[in-house]
Parts: sequence; C-alpha cells; structure tokens
Amino acid sequence: MQANKMIYQSHPSFSFKGKKLSIDIDMLNEFEKSYKDYVLDSSGSNLQETRKKIIVQDLSNKVEKLFKNLIEQSNRENQKHFLEEISENIKRILKYEFSLSGPDYSKKIAEKNISDVNQKDYFRNKYYISKFNTMEKICLEIMAFFALVRPKINVKRGNLKREDLSKNAGLIIFLIKKYLNFLFKKNGTLGLLSEIYGRRIAVTGLAVELSVPSSDWWKDKIGASSRPPHTLYCHIDESNRYPKSIVYLSKVSRDNGPFSVYPGVLEVLKPTHLGNLTGKVIGKIGRKKSSKLFKYFSKSYHQSMNSENFRKEFSMLPSEIQFNSHFGWDVMPETEIEEFISSKEVIMEGESGTFCIFNGGELLHRGGLANTGKRVALQVIFG
Repeated sequence: MQANKMIYQSHPSFSFKGKKLSIDIDMLNEFEKSYKDYVLDSSGSNLQETRKKIIVQDLSNKVEKLFKNLIEQSNRENQKHFLEEISENIKRILKYEFSLSGPDYSKKIAEKNISDVNQKDYFRNKYYISKFNTMEKICLEIMAFFALVRPKINVKRGNLKREDLSKNAGLIIFLIKKYLNFLFKKNGTLGLLSEIYGRRIAVTGLAVELSVPSSDWWKDKIGASSRPPHTLYCHIDESNRYPKSIVYLSKVSRDNGPFSVYPGVLEVLKPTHLGNLTGKVIGKIGRKKSSKLFKYFSKSYHQSMNSENFRKEFSMLPSEIQFNSHFGWDVMPETEIEEFISSKEVIMEGESGTFCIFNGGELLHRGGLANTGKRVALQVIFG
C-alpha cells in the first residue's frame, strides 16, 4: 500500500480544498526502472567517475522532466516554487548519493572479528546491537564528560534546541573519533561495513548528545488529536550510503530517550523511489531565508508540517510521491497505521557502552525522546 494512503489520506490536518496534481505514470515508471537499475549497479563497489556522471545526469533529466510536467499543471506561484525546490533538492541528493557505493546485502563476508549473529541481523534487518567492554566505555565516558560542558550550561540557561544539547567539533571530538575508529576496527565493525559497501569505511562524523526532559524539539506540534502519536520522530535518514551508530554513555531505559528501530515498516509502506527521494528532501523546502517560500511557510523549529501552508502544498502533491522521511509526527493517533508501526518497535535499553550499528536510510528509527532523567549518547556517522 502506498505510504500516503496509510498516513495522510484520512488525516484531518492534511485535508485541503484544491486540485491535486497528477503525475505522468509513463515518465514515473521510466524513472523508477532507471533508478532501480542504477542502485544495483552502484551497490558494493565504486563506479567509475564517468559512469557516475552519466547516471546522475540521466536521473536528473528524468526528475526535471517529471517536475516540469507538474509545474505546468499549476496556476499558483507558491506551488510552482514548491515543486521547483523539490526538484532541485532531489537532483542535489542524486549527485552525492551516487558519489559513493551503496550496500550490497548479497555478499559473503570474510570478516571474522564480528559474530555470525550480528552479521545476519545487519543483513536481514539493517541493524545489530553489541557492547564495548568496561574499560572502553569508561574511556568514552571521560571524553564525553568534557564534550558536554557547554550543552550542560545550555540546559541551565534554558537553551534547549537540539544543537544546543550536542557537540560535534573540536579537539575532544577529534579524539573520540580516533578512539572509535580503533574500537570499531578491533571489534570487526569497520571490516564488516567495508565489505558490504565495497569501500574503506571509517568514522567520519560524530556528535556527543545530551537528552533531557525539558527539551521539546521532538514533541507533537500539529495537535490533531487529544494525544500525540506513539510514533513521534520516527524517520529515515537522507542517505543510505552512510551507515550510522548510536553509542550509549549512560544507562538508558524506556523513559530517558532510548533508541528504537522499526524493521519491516518501510517494506509495507512501499514508497516509490521518487517518493522516497521526495520524502528525504521535503524538510529542506522553504527552510533557507533565501527561499521564495521562507515567509510563506514560516516554519518553526525542526518540524515542517507544523506550518499549515506547508501541509497544504504537500497535500496537493501526487499520491505517488507524497512522502515525508520524518512521517512519525504525521501519523494520526488511534489508527491502524499507528498500531502497526508501534507493533514493530524494537527498543534498545542498555547500560553505558551499548551500541547499535544501522543503515538509517533504509531503516525507520528514532531516539532521544527523554521523559525523565537524561541520556548521554554518541551519534556516529561512517563514511
């Protein structure tokens, strides 16, 4: 079933009068076939630069043609700008999506430092969970303590945006990355990921994050029901070319911001490839001050759908591409889709040192929603 029918079709906050745009099915099918073929070509090995350019140009031309057809159906300037920004952002994501090889889950893995169970979990469900030993996690805790000096001051001052509660640059971050590369090499993680992606994988990005109950960036802003959906902040990442990890550096239970994954959900929602790409860029539309839609949408922090004008333009998109990568906020409470997604949730409770390796571009997930206590965690990006 199409994702939009399960999430948006009967949602009162996404019901607007107006003509819904219709997509050219032949052009869409042509894009879908090309994209699928090219993803297979780029899985597990690096394409030659000339081949990458040909792929990106061909897909970009198809996207431009599709969206030109949609723009021609519109008689409203804001809607035209909306479609133009989606098209440009999809072309941007295509350019870097094919700059790196994607995962090949059909490979036979030679890495021996990682358990067969963890290998099977990653191949089957796009994630696995493991632990660092006592000395390893103590070293990480000490470094994280110094990294969180500023975020803790921000909490006392009431500065509670997500970026206020994390640190992702500086000497201490450099040292943590070096140490994580050592640990993940020793336990076989880098070897496993390198074989799956067909290129040398290492820790390239890192943020030390503090989650506290007083921070509300993740809470429901639409308010369509008497209670928020149980799927708040469920999302997929923009790219599947950069695997990730969450590392706990405090004890984490159900109430202080556990990391959760939802294996199998995307396979049921089945967004089209173009819909998936649209969903991964939709949150960026109208966000920059230079955008012609910046004032029209007047987005508040982090959630695009809390803008009524944004929801209106989104609702007029063809059903085949109507998708939001952060759709957890958009689910209507007391519905079949909410019940289904919640039934698939795997909550990662654990002591400090517990970590999860996952492909955030292909696996629905969320974390950091603290109702009590606090959570200290590392968000790690491999590249």
